[in-house]
Amino acid sequence: MPKRDYITEILARKGRHHKRGSRWQHAARRLLELSYAFKHIDTPNQAPKRARDELFRYMPVAHVAAFKGFCRLAYADLINFGDPFLTNARALKDLRFSIEPVLAVEGGFASGGELIAHLLPHKSASDVQRNFSTLLGEDFMKKLESESFTPHDSDEPFPMAEISEAIWRGLHRIFEMRHIICHELATKVHFSPREIKEVTQQCVVFVIVTEQLLTRTLAETANRPANSR
Repeated sequence: MPKRDYITEILARKGRHHKRGSRWQHAARRLLELSYAFKHIDTPNQAPKRARDELFRYMPVAHVAAFKGFCRLAYADLINFGDPFLTNARALKDLRFSIEPVLAVEGGFASGGELIAHLLPHKSASDVQRNFSTLLGEDFMKKLESESFTPHDSDEPFPMAEISEAIWRGLHRIFEMRHIICHELATKVHFSPREIKEVTQQCVVFVIVTEQLLTRTLAETANRPANSR
């Protein structure tokens, strides 16, 4: 088997992003399009039921792709920020570098954060929880529960502590759905539109609240003296 060229993979992925924009702007651009597509296929008489059912099956796949893309950008931003996240990154497991990617980082072809983020596992919600916990230096699940979420149709913030369990359950389920659709024929499997709506909405809420948390965390860290980080 030929040796993987990590830097070529990173550069190819970056080449498929818009050149400008924050991690949130990149994620929101994709999630808004998915929201529009979801409303379209959820409208009766837009397409035959069999076609709509099949299209519904791919919504978890697309949302997991957007979710993973956001997480990679977030990991890279944390590591590239510097300490304490850079030091915390040393505790990440299963990262093996050959000399070529290290030299590529030194040469400015990719950042250290991009290289590490590219290699971190994203096969489950547990992987994501573990990655963020390691980089932040504390339990990410508990930290996320200190946040709140304000639905677009309400002015009342919703404490994440009240919906955290449902959010993580939804993330585990959407990864399971994605695996089934991507890797199996699954001809007998039927996911109801209601369940798909729930798990994709939970995925979007997770991205929004995680962005809130990371934005505040990075700002607070930047305002602290370097010797207290």
